Amino acid sequence: MEAVLKKRGWLKRIVEINDGNKTLLLTYNGRGSGCESASIQGDILVEKSKASLTWFVPEFDLTYKEDKYLVEVKVWPWLALRSIMIKKNGNLIYSEGKVRRL
Repeated sequence: MEAVLKKRGWLKRIVEINDGNKTLLLTYNGRGSGCESASIQGDILVEKSKASLTWFVPEFDLTYKEDKYLVEVKVWPWLALRSIMIKKNGNLIYSEGKVRRL
């Protein structure tokens, strides 16, 4: 299992996940037009509206085919990404920044 950062930007990360059988792109986008989202292969699987009380949702639970992904994001008050962690089926596959281990 390998997960590699492919692109980083302001409140955005694209991570390539390769498990030997398939390669997927998982994208976190916290700067969408009115929402933040998490997607795999371009399919938005979780989306959160700015109108809610918690715009920057700390966790996204995604299911893609037979696999479950958890994306945990922390954002500084000045709207910079503090940390991001991605787990696949309960196993940590990618992290950057200071991540609280679950």
